[in-house]
Amino acid sequence: MQATTGPSVQRKERVHARRRISPLVLVLSLPLLVGSLCKKPPDEVILEPVNVSNDSGRSEQPACAVDSRGTVHLVWTNEIGGNEGIVYAYKPTNGEWSVPVNISSNNQGSRFPSIAVGPDDKLHLAWQDASPYGHPGPVWRIFYSERAVGGDWTTPETIAGERDYVVPKLAVDGDGSVHMVWLYGGWYEGIRYRCRTSAGVWLPDETVVPYPAVLDHPAIAVDGSRSVHLTVGEAIDTAYNTDILYFTKPKSGAWSAPLDISSPRNGLHGWVGADGLGNVHCVWMDWTPPSYATWAVYRMRRPGGTWTETVRPCTLNCTALHSVGAIGPGNELMLPGSDTVRNHELRFSGHLLFVIKRPDSAFGDTTLVGMVNPLGSYKALAWGQNGDVHVIMEQQGEGSVDNTDIYWLGCRPKR
Repeated sequence: MQATTGPSVQRKERVHARRRISPLVLVLSLPLLVGSLCKKPPDEVILEPVNVSNDSGRSEQPACAVDSRGTVHLVWTNEIGGNEGIVYAYKPTNGEWSVPVNISSNNQGSRFPSIAVGPDDKLHLAWQDASPYGHPGPVWRIFYSERAVGGDWTTPETIAGERDYVVPKLAVDGDGSVHMVWLYGGWYEGIRYRCRTSAGVWLPDETVVPYPAVLDHPAIAVDGSRSVHLTVGEAIDTAYNTDILYFTKPKSGAWSAPLDISSPRNGLHGWVGADGLGNVHCVWMDWTPPSYATWAVYRMRRPGGTWTETVRPCTLNCTALHSVGAIGPGNELMLPGSDTVRNHELRFSGHLLFVIKRPDSAFGDTTLVGMVNPLGSYKALAWGQNGDVHVIMEQQGEGSVDNTDIYWLGCRPKR
């Protein structure tokens, strides 16, 4: 891992634009282009996402999970009147969305929620919170809460908090243990890890990358053997060159040395998932100069530890594949994308696409689900055990950059 000393002010501002909502992320997301429909071909499917947040404030940074009963659990950051809170809503199978409720319940900033479902369908949730404020300014802490089936959210407990602990990500293994990572240290973050056993005991923090570093967008997954897999972006110099670093930690073992899985090209905004066969799937956005063309690329780690070559999962009819994914009930990997068409009947209409990789095979043909309205960018994806796919999108409202909403779209593409 290369040194990350002396980044420019411009670099700092770009890295830390995510504290609210990163313009770079919005550019990389390449949102669906939607227009007026003049005439609808008979075989065209129009999909209408549901506005779940549906308020006048800024709703962003969504995360979702699906339990064994098919209930979708959705959390996001909401700001109304200058106060940011963590909001939760759920949707039972074949049911309607519940009324969103604020579960952070304080008058300070609460951002970047991460949610996961345990083997007993218990919900586990973490976020960064500035309550109570420190002096002379806010000190971000990591808060954690859980919710048993049919129960209420527990009172948030502080998991970490010393100097700007931010952007937590968590995953739950088959034993019910919670695995969490977060960035720490202010403008030059390191990354730390903590485990909560199935008995509810938090083990001591472990440093994965020491402070100082310039890191961004951590992602975490746990496989069937309870090994933890982590990817994180790292700025390696002041010329906007970035790597995707991979780490693994076996059960009761130590963290591995970092492996640059994006080399020799640049990587941003990674996602990692583990299937039931022991494969680890990594996706990120490639933005190598001088063109800085952005597209999703993919690489897989086999159970024995060897890596496949980096490939583009989609090169045809997939102009905007995104770096989020989901593992299906048959150990398939699904990546979402979007495309646009223009002819005498349609004017810049957005399509929802899926690219699916089945076990021990290459990526198959693009699966077109249908037209999507309204405009939105993919933020999260979850695949239920019954085969339903849940797509979470973020859309900017009309007239104000402070008006954004969270949309849900459910569908069942061919597998």
